[in-house]
Amino acid sequence: MRNKINLKTKIYTIYNSKHAIMKQKSHIFKTILIVLITALSTTSWGQTTVSYQNFIPSKDVFEGTALEYEAYTNRVSYANFYHTEYENIDFGAWTSRIAWKDYSAFMWYANGNTQDVDKYILGIYTPLEENRESVVYTFNLMLNTENVLCIEFNDELMTTSATIDADRVYHHIGYTFNRDNNELKVYVDAVIVGTYTIYHKVASFSKINTGKRYFTDGTSQYYDYGACKMAEISVWNAILDESEISLLLHKSIDNTHPEYSSLVAYYPMFVNASSDLTEVKDFSNNGLDGVASTNNILATNYKTSFEGYNTTANFNPVWKKNGVIVSSDAILNISGVLTDAGTYGLDLENEHFTVVDLWKLNIYKSANK
Repeated sequence: MRNKINLKTKIYTIYNSKHAIMKQKSHIFKTILIVLITALSTTSWGQTTVSYQNFIPSKDVFEGTALEYEAYTNRVSYANFYHTEYENIDFGAWTSRIAWKDYSAFMWYANGNTQDVDKYILGIYTPLEENRESVVYTFNLMLNTENVLCIEFNDELMTTSATIDADRVYHHIGYTFNRDNNELKVYVDAVIVGTYTIYHKVASFSKINTGKRYFTDGTSQYYDYGACKMAEISVWNAILDESEISLLLHKSIDNTHPEYSSLVAYYPMFVNASSDLTEVKDFSNNGLDGVASTNNILATNYKTSFEGYNTTANFNPVWKKNGVIVSSDAILNISGVLTDAGTYGLDLENEHFTVVDLWKLNIYKSANK
């Protein structure tokens, strides 16, 4: 009994000294867990399938303190392109869904190429022999040698007011096209940077690629590209307005988006090391997977975080206490009884990888009891 009293006295001493010792132990504990799980979660390819975050801190609270935890992550996967020939993604599966229609296309884009070359982001080609109007259409979204965002339509170059510096900082870029009046609007970070009138049409047999430049004579080039990263690519068979585009800056796409029914394809660039690394999986309901030209464009260790961006909708939450699953809801509520103390974890899972958050909860009897 005497030992128990001494132990209780020590606990109160730790708590009243701003939990210095306990916080240090919690930090050491969390570090050890992450190191251990990292060692156990590497595939035979040497690629990590578990990603770690630290949004939920460890806590010391008194008995009866109710706590609410909400699942959250800002972890993003991306396609990684080098300044190399033949690196592109074929998105030809889109064409039948946007043929001869209004449409919008957007992505997160980071320019990493400091070379004085043109960088081709997205190219669309409608060949003469299959075009019912007997006209060739070529469309290229690109950066020129000065990193100015441009539209190249039928070999005519049109510059926007936006510059995407080669600083590897992500920007949300894309455009909308109105089929009725041929108006194309280009956006960077939900701000219009250029408006053009072009007779741009997409047919069901058009070719659509990232990293590939198309010419009106039917030829194409892969290498006019440049090192960059692309994430969260989406295409819609509707003209998104500025408020709808702005939503794409804050969270991944889910059925809460007001134009979700118009979503043609969505590519968060998730990949599983055991799957085909050339498969660029479509996360919409349409199954319009893209095809990467090499195994180097996607990888399980291509992950980053966007500050203020919520990607939780791409994962299923699993809450654990002392390694045992206690909930799969979006929110975990803890009443604060003494038995709620323990080691907690949030696993945000999908079939491609898992994001893990670990923390410790210590609960003490109130000094008034």
